[in-house]
Amino acid sequence: MEDEEEEARKRAIKAAFSERFESFQDSLLLLYIKNNLSGRNKFREKWPHAANYVFGPELVNYDDHGVTDRNHRSNLEEEAENRRIDILNVIDEATLKSVKSGSLEFEYIGGVLDHFGPDISRLIYAENIIERVRPGMLKDSGPADTGSSYSSDIPEDLNFTVADDIDDNLKPIETSVPKLAPENLPQEPQEAPKAPMQAEQPPAFEEDDGPGLFEPNAFESDPYAKPDQPEQASVEPQPFSDPDANIQDIKAPSQDAPKGPEEPVRPEEQPFMAEEKPSQPEAPPKGYYMDLFNKVAA
Repeated sequence: MEDEEEEARKRAIKAAFSERFESFQDSLLLLYIKNNLSGRNKFREKWPHAANYVFGPELVNYDDHGVTDRNHRSNLEEEAENRRIDILNVIDEATLKSVKSGSLEFEYIGGVLDHFGPDISRLIYAENIIERVRPGMLKDSGPADTGSSYSSDIPEDLNFTVADDIDDNLKPIETSVPKLAPENLPQEPQEAPKAPMQAEQPPAFEEDDGPGLFEPNAFESDPYAKPDQPEQASVEPQPFSDPDANIQDIKAPSQDAPKGPEEPVRPEEQPFMAEEKPSQPEAPPKGYYMDLFNKVAA
C-alpha cells in the first residue's frame, strides 16, 4: 500500500513540474553574479526571460551599455544574488509541498505563481498546472525560455526561392585546388633499401714457423727457464750376500745423478767480481843506476 502511494506521488510530481525544471535549477546553481559579466551574459543567452527577473533592468543596462557607477552596480549585483538564492530555496521547497498524497496543493502553488510571475513560474511548474491554478496567467506572456543557447528569429512561414539561371558574373569563382588523377600525382623518390651492416673481419696474418706476434704464448718463452731434466733412476738397497763381509768394505751405490746440460746463469745471479788493477814493475835496488852508469862510462 505504501509503495503504491509513493509511486502515485512520484507520478504526480513529475506531471506537476516543468520539463525544463532540472536544467533551470542546474543553471542557477552554476551562476556566479558578482564581478562576472561573462557569466551573466551566458545565463541571459540561455534564459533571457528568467535573466530579466534575476538581474533586473538596471544591471542588464550596465551590462549592455557599460557601467557609470561601480558602487551602484555592486549593489545591483548583490540584489540579483539574493533573488537567485530565493529561487533556489523555493525550488527545493516546491518539490516537497506542491504535491501531497498524489494531490496538488493549489494554495501553495498559487502563492509561488503570484510571487514569481509567469516567466519564472513556467520554468518551475507545467503550463497546464499553471492554467488550472491561475487561469489566464500565461495569456499575455511571451514565449517561454527553452534553455537553448541559440534561438532563431526567422519566421516559420518564410519561404526561400533559389533562381535556376544565375549570371556568369555573379557565379562564385572556383578557388579550390583541382584534383589530380592518381597517376599524375608527384611521387617522392624512393631510396634503395640499405643492406644490413656486417661486422668487419680482422685482417688475416700469414703463418710462420716461429711464434707470431698475435699467436698465443708468443711472449711466454723464458730464455732463463730451466730445461727439462730426466728423472733420476731410483736405486733400491740390495741385501748383503756375504754375512762375513766387513761393512766398511761395502760401498754404497753411487747416488750421483747424470749431469744434464749446464744451466745458463742469469745476469742477476752472477757473482760480483772486483776489477783487477794492472801490476806495476818493482823498483830497482838502490845504486842500480849508478853501477849502470859507471859500466857505460868505462
